[in-house]
Amino acid sequence: MRLDIFKQALGGLEAILGEEIESLTNDILSSGLTKEQVSRRIESTALAIERTRQDKKELESEASNLIAHQGYILEQVHAAHDFSKRITADDLVLYVKDYLNKFCQGHAFLRTKTDALVFSIRLPSHTAVSLGEFTNRQHLQGLTSLASGVEVECEFVNKIPPGGQRREFINQFHPLIRFISEELNKREEAFYPMVAARIPSVAAKGLEAGSYTFVISLWTFEGLRVEEEIKAQVFSIDGEISIDSDDAWNFVSLIRSEGQDWLAATNDLDTVNLVESIDLCATKLQESFNKAKREKELENADRVSFQVQSAQRHKDRHLQTHNRVLEGLKLKGHLGLVPAREGLIRKVEERFNIQKESLRRKGDLRSSSFEICFGAILID
Repeated sequence: MRLDIFKQALGGLEAILGEEIESLTNDILSSGLTKEQVSRRIESTALAIERTRQDKKELESEASNLIAHQGYILEQVHAAHDFSKRITADDLVLYVKDYLNKFCQGHAFLRTKTDALVFSIRLPSHTAVSLGEFTNRQHLQGLTSLASGVEVECEFVNKIPPGGQRREFINQFHPLIRFISEELNKREEAFYPMVAARIPSVAAKGLEAGSYTFVISLWTFEGLRVEEEIKAQVFSIDGEISIDSDDAWNFVSLIRSEGQDWLAATNDLDTVNLVESIDLCATKLQESFNKAKREKELENADRVSFQVQSAQRHKDRHLQTHNRVLEGLKLKGHLGLVPAREGLIRKVEERFNIQKESLRRKGDLRSSSFEICFGAILID
C-alpha cells in the first residue's frame, strides 16, 4: 500500500509533501526510535499522504460543481453592491431622525453644514447607555462615540471615505443604524408608511404620465442559506400598466431619490380606486412570492442533497482509511491499538450522523413575506 501511495504522489512529492517526508526522515535517522516506533511513524506519514491525495482527488471531482456555482456567486456579489448603492445617505438621515423623534426625547440632531449631510448628534442618557450595551454585545466597541452621551459631529454617507477625517461617518453598517434596527424589531414596530409622491415626466425615464400605486415587500427564505430580498410591484391606477421585478424596484428607487411629496393626493385620487389598485399590487406581489418560494424550495433541496452527498463521501473516505489501518493493526498483532482506532471510527460515524441531521432540518425551507411600504405616485 505504501509503495502505491508514494508512486502516485511521486510527481508532486517535493512541492506537496516535502515537509512530511523531511520530518519522517529526520525522525528515523536522528531520533533513536525503536523498530515499532519507526513502523508507527511510517504508518502515520503514509496516512497523511493518503489523505492529501484523497483530498486532491475529491477537490478535482467537485471542481465542476464549484464552477457551476460561479455565476450565481458573482450575481449575488453584484446584487449586494447594487443594494448598497440604493441605500442613500438621505435615507439614513430620515431613518435616524424618525427614530430619535419618536423614541428619544431630549436628543439633539442639528445639521451643521449646508453642503453635506453633517449633523451634531447627542443621544439622551438612556439611549446612549443602550447603544453602549449593544456595541458590547455585538463586539462593535470603538466604532462610535455616540454611546458617550456627548455631542458628536457625524456625517451620513453611502460610502466611508478614506481615513484621516475627524468626524464620525454613518453608513448602513454603522452601530447606530444596527442598534435602531434591533430596537425596532424588539418593539415589533417599524416605519412602513403610506406615502404619496410625484415626479415630472421628464425624469420618469419613459413611463407614461398618470397615477400609479406600489407595494414593497420584504421576502425572507431560511434554509441551508438565509436570504432576504426586497421586491416591489407597481400598477397604474387604471390597471392598464404593470411593472414588476427589478423595473418596479428601480422605479420606486427613482421616486425615492428624485420625487417630491404629492400633497394633494387625497384630493386628486378616488379612495376606492386607490385601495383596489394597492390590493392589486399586493396580490401580484404575493403571487410572485409564492413562485419564488417554490423555486427556493427546489434550490434548497438540491443544495442540501449536495451537502449530504459530500458529507457521505467524506465519511466513506475516512472510514476506508481507518478500516484499512484497523486491519493492519490486527494483522500485525498490535491489539492494544485496536480500541483507539475503533473509537475513531465511531466518532466519524457520529459526526456524520449529527451533520446529516442538521442538514435534514435545514431542508425544510422557512419563508415569510410582509409589506414594508405602499403608496401612490403621480407622473406629471
